[in-house]
Amino acid sequence: MASWSHARRPFEQIAHKHKQRGRVHLIMKLIAAIYQVESRLRRQGIDDPEVIRQERQRRTVPILKRLRRLLDRILPSLPPRGDFARAIRYTLNITGHRRPRGAGSMPAPSDGWLYGGYRTDTPCGRRGKTTRENPAPFQ
Repeated sequence: MASWSHARRPFEQIAHKHKQRGRVHLIMKLIAAIYQVESRLRRQGIDDPEVIRQERQRRTVPILKRLRRLLDRILPSLPPRGDFARAIRYTLNITGHRRPRGAGSMPAPSDGWLYGGYRTDTPCGRRGKTTRENPAPFQ
């Protein structure tokens, strides 16, 4: 199971190498916006899974669409074996936008997969961060 922290990490390393603001920094900003949506929901004390889903759809889906358009536009202009291209391909693969070769049809991702590893299946409906001790269930 993948999360946005796994997608974000290679971009952070590239951004650290290249201090000048550019495409990688814009990607980082969009990923940070996804985290801000989750943070805002927690701060507001929203714990109803249906409300969480609706808010994610309303706030996060436009960010994800913009991120996908940006990644799709940048990827063809990069050397295929470069770190930046690898980071983009990994992100597109984990978000279900691109399929690895020979993968056939891929299942639809679960909420935790797209939204940073937060669980919505806990008994009281509150989100718990997945960890090695508390892994998210496979769906």
